[in-house]
Amino acid sequence: DDYTLVDANLCTGHNSIGGDVVYSLESPGDGRMFVEAIPEGGWDLSLYVVSDCGNPARNRVACSDTGLSESVVFDLEAGESVFVVVDGSNGEGGPFDLRWGPADCRIDVDCQQGRCVDFRCVE
Repeated sequence: DDYTLVDANLCTGHNSIGGDVVYSLESPGDGRMFVEAIPEGGWDLSLYVVSDCGNPARNRVACSDTGLSESVVFDLEAGESVFVVVDGSNGEGGPFDLRWGPADCRIDVDCQQGRCVDFRCVE
């Protein structure tokens, strides 16, 4: 439990008093990326992407703690690195699936036509 965000923090809005795992992610090129974490068994996780692990609340790029499955969409420049933190809320923890990749959209209004499905615009 290296990272402990307090209740009402500026990143997730909820505490992250639980075990955490940190991944380094480098952009393959300029553009929008997504990261999604889905807990197995329904435990409550927080997901945040930061530019520097020294102070995650201040160096936040994107944060999510709105439900059980969390996802974020953010922009990266070619060669830029960020850190992805999967953290437990309220002391919870467990296995999870993690996905990441290029993103066209986050929600339907990001698409000129069609809908946003799995971070891609489809007609």
